[in-house]
Amino acid sequence: MHQLEVVRNIATGVAALIALAAFVLSWRALSTTANVARAQLYLELRKRFAEINDQLPRKLEKDYHTPQWHPTLKEDPTDFPRIEKYWYHAFDEWFTIKMLHPRGFHQLWTLFFERAIFEGLKNAPIRYVLYRMVEDNRTSFSGRQKEFVQDLTAVYKKYAKKDIFDGFKEYDAQRAVA
Repeated sequence: MHQLEVVRNIATGVAALIALAAFVLSWRALSTTANVARAQLYLELRKRFAEINDQLPRKLEKDYHTPQWHPTLKEDPTDFPRIEKYWYHAFDEWFTIKMLHPRGFHQLWTLFFERAIFEGLKNAPIRYVLYRMVEDNRTSFSGRQKEFVQDLTAVYKKYAKKDIFDGFKEYDAQRAVA
């Protein structure tokens, strides 16, 4: 009887080791799959961004870097929609990372996309188009406009130390008078 107990204990120990090894291998496979998914998502979003970025306005006085240019749909019927595409793509980045997979993809946001979106926000024409999209109710960003703009405002304040739409209401008021 004593030998039988020893054999059972050994068998139980071996079974526990096999179960532990299976768990470790499964965890490793899951972790690898998640890393591959994050990398793939990053590459897909960057590919799409490159396509949109190639279409952004780059004319002498109407370049998306020109701080004095405030594009409107009426005055810039070709350029305004191109910059709008930038914001729809930025929303897709934000929604995918922060809403669909906040825990699994948080690192993508903190390591790259947060700063990348700020780099776009540094450009007044791009920020102004977002302002017009919000003010004119051109989009609800799939019902997430409030959260999206709050996060963008937080990013802009973090790096630029000012409000995302600073000066735009005043600019519009002066423009209306002129």
